[in-house]
Amino acid sequence: MFGFFQKKGKASLSTAERLEDCRQRGDDTGLARACYDLGVEHMERGELERAFLRLSQADTIYSARDEIYEAVGDTLTDDCSDRIGRLEEAPLLLNEVIAGVEERAEELGEDGCWIWSLFTMARMGKLGDRLAVLPGCQALGRLDEAAEIALHSFRGELPEEEFQRMDVIYERVTEMEDDPAYFRMNGEIPGPCGPFQAFDLEGTHTLTELSLYLEACNSRLDQARSPETGLIPCALLTGYYCRTADGELREIPQVRAELERIWSDYEFLKAGPSWDGIAARLEAYRELDLLA
Repeated sequence: MFGFFQKKGKASLSTAERLEDCRQRGDDTGLARACYDLGVEHMERGELERAFLRLSQADTIYSARDEIYEAVGDTLTDDCSDRIGRLEEAPLLLNEVIAGVEERAEELGEDGCWIWSLFTMARMGKLGDRLAVLPGCQALGRLDEAAEIALHSFRGELPEEEFQRMDVIYERVTEMEDDPAYFRMNGEIPGPCGPFQAFDLEGTHTLTELSLYLEACNSRLDQARSPETGLIPCALLTGYYCRTADGELREIPQVRAELERIWSDYEFLKAGPSWDGIAARLEAYRELDLLA
């Protein structure tokens, strides 16, 4: 009889409570399902930004391990992928910024686009330092170092062998998505709208975009490589704010400030600044706290 009531009690949990229960118990399969179910609920209510975060988190969890993927089943993974695809065409702030960046990128040329993305990575340096104390997130503490390496490389001031450090950073960041310590949401740091979890970064696919940019920076030394611009919207931190804040996402002061920085960077680079001007702007961004 006790077992019957225990099962009934578990079944009566809300989806958010079930997610927290799975997180506490380290149930990765249950966590993937709970994130997916939350995403579906948000999508059905028209809360598309929140739906994108939770479905992206589900995708990251079940993609991390074959056993999780098999346990959740093809029906869930196929529907999750389909929903993410539809949301990538929906009127999300992230999609709006991506479209705006792609439209303007041609005007800047390749060098301008490399630096435009670099400015974003520099702005994420202090946030990376803060997140690096959390389990599985140590690699984020090296974003500042990666930004410095990239700038010197673009200026032709760095021997090619020094890029081995960038290789190491790239490998560590790439490994994060498969680390249960990252996707189990174990740990958080203070934020302006409530605790910030590293897994909020999935709201902009930040680890994927960081990996693509870092890998592209190294490839650029050996062959012609088009710049990756997917990193540019990542400092908006839309995953965090849609999870913790009320109201319209684009009206949140920190989001508005980052939007202004993105388009200000574009205007700055379009004007053809000197390398010294670029270095000065980069240095100022390295001191910026996105969560202030």
